[in-house]
Amino acid sequence: MLGLAAAAALFGAALLDLGDPGAAVRSRMARGAATEADRVRLEFARMLADPAPLAPALGEVLAARASDDAPDEARDASEGPRDAPEGPRDAPAQSGAAQPERASAAPAARVFEALFDAALAAAVEGHIERASQLVEDALAKASSLDTPRHAEAHLRALAWSHALGADAQAAAHRAALLALPPERARDGLPYHVLAVLAGPQDDAALRRVHAALVHGDLPRPAARDTVKVSSEAGLSLALDPTLNAVRRALEERAPDLDWEAAFDLSARRTRALHAWLPRGVAAREGEWRLFTPPELGDEDGDLVCALYSAGDTWRVLALSRAALASRLVAATRGGSATGQGLGASEATRDFDVQIRARADVDSQRAPAAEAAPVARLLGPASLGATGLTFEVVSATLEAEVARERRRITLLRLGLVGLGALVALAGWLASRALARERRLSQLRSTFVASVSHDLRTPLSSILLMVENLQRGHIATDSARAKYHGALRQEAERLRRMVEDLLDASRVDRGEGPRLARVPTDVSSFFDELEVALSERAALAGARLSVTRARLPQSLLIDPDAVRRAVWNLVENALRHGKRAGAAADVQLAIRERAGALELDVIDAGPGVPARHREAIFAPYERLANARERSSLADDTGTGLGLAIVRAIARAHGGDARLVERATEAALGAAPERSGAHFRLTLPLEPDEGVA
Repeated sequence: MLGLAAAAALFGAALLDLGDPGAAVRSRMARGAATEADRVRLEFARMLADPAPLAPALGEVLAARASDDAPDEARDASEGPRDAPEGPRDAPAQSGAAQPERASAAPAARVFEALFDAALAAAVEGHIERASQLVEDALAKASSLDTPRHAEAHLRALAWSHALGADAQAAAHRAALLALPPERARDGLPYHVLAVLAGPQDDAALRRVHAALVHGDLPRPAARDTVKVSSEAGLSLALDPTLNAVRRALEERAPDLDWEAAFDLSARRTRALHAWLPRGVAAREGEWRLFTPPELGDEDGDLVCALYSAGDTWRVLALSRAALASRLVAATRGGSATGQGLGASEATRDFDVQIRARADVDSQRAPAAEAAPVARLLGPASLGATGLTFEVVSATLEAEVARERRRITLLRLGLVGLGALVALAGWLASRALARERRLSQLRSTFVASVSHDLRTPLSSILLMVENLQRGHIATDSARAKYHGALRQEAERLRRMVEDLLDASRVDRGEGPRLARVPTDVSSFFDELEVALSERAALAGARLSVTRARLPQSLLIDPDAVRRAVWNLVENALRHGKRAGAAADVQLAIRERAGALELDVIDAGPGVPARHREAIFAPYERLANARERSSLADDTGTGLGLAIVRAIARAHGGDARLVERATEAALGAAPERSGAHFRLTLPLEPDEGVA
């Protein structure tokens, strides 16, 4: 009853409403998604505070001074050079502009102009020596003139003299150029700088010009420097090409001098960068500031620029949004970027973060049918001014919900199964208790039966001994009959004691003790037949014995085999009779398939199929169902068949109950049927036939 009550409770628990299993999973996933989003933003904030570039720079990394007045200076500079005196570069370009000067100049000036133009023409034709002579004559005619063409004539004379190897003349022309006022320039380049570039190497002149540029005694050339950004080249600073060429030429002549400081390239970069930065963009100390330059078009949508301030220095670089997303992926995954997804943390490994390089994620999202089979938990959420957005998704959400539902289903099935097991265990326990009670009853009956069986031969022996002692038996023939009866009762008592000893050994899991000896088959079965016939006659039953051809000798324990056959016949005499009729037992002995078979067949009610093996267990007995007798009415010990099987198996054979004997086996009427026991013993090699 307790088992059934526990089983009912488990069945009821299996039917309880446990709620929607997916709701708890989705709630846990939503909390984890919020945590994951905070982790992504935290990683992004750490990246912005890291001085290292956010991603590999596209093009140059521009550095500049963080100057408040730099933007104004840069915008002024971007309008072009403020004082760039016009000067002719060659005769064709300057001849038209010089016509007014010639009209108003003195005759010496006209002679200078004519000779200088002729010199330029000769140089164009490749006559350097004639050109040098003409320019010398021109300068001699106009030694007192001070015009831009006068300085240009000295510069050409310097170059041609050096080409002709007239270093003395070249040095004189260089000295004339270095004596000019510092502000005299051609296209923004002071003639002092041009003087040290033309003609032979003059280290002293180079150092003097370098010092003048550094200290500001010589005005620095005005330049148009610009910052460019594109998807192909990235970020770059385009310096004024003419000024850049002059700087490189000076570095080749005097590489030990700092020409970057002379031309103040740092200030030029600062002016150009400040002029390029969009209005409103300001750097924060120790943090990257992201912005998009206004000149970027749709084809440059993957670019974003970053500005970092450290002290009085700014750094600006161009980045790819895809590379920035990969860097964020790597930072969140612990430094191993793989693919477009951002791996989950240890606590939220069921999630994934998708980073996209577009702000309009919703408009760019693929249709649901084409998207990956994931569930979006959060997003799209933007990452500052990066143009990037991220979503927290889970590819395992539906699987987790399905797994939770399976878990609940398995829990219910487990409760049902456990309830069934509890019910089965209760039923088996009740059966075990019933069997234990029955076994206890069988043992009690066994004691009573043994006492009865032992008391009968003992009473007979005592009675016959008392008659002999008192001399009531007078004749020798009567005393001989008494002695025979005494021996039979003693043999019966000995068999019972042997059965009890064998049963004790079988109960302990041991086999009976055998003493195999060569036994004459004919004599053995003759003696056994006589004894069994007398026992059947005493019980008022019929016993028929049939023997086929048998071997002359067997290696057996004759006493054990005799007891086994006796127990089978005794069992048939006791249980193999019908109401109102005497027992009819048949004993058949034959050799078949290399074994000796002894069949004991009765005409009683037989043994039900479900008890065919149980009757060979110790203490097991069947009441006479036809007479409805109880176990108490059955005086058997319940050990006979168990001892028969133990003796047979100890010989290497077996004892079993075969199908119920029919009239075909008995040779009688079809209604006669009963139990059929077969004892099988293995044979030794034949030594003849009995």
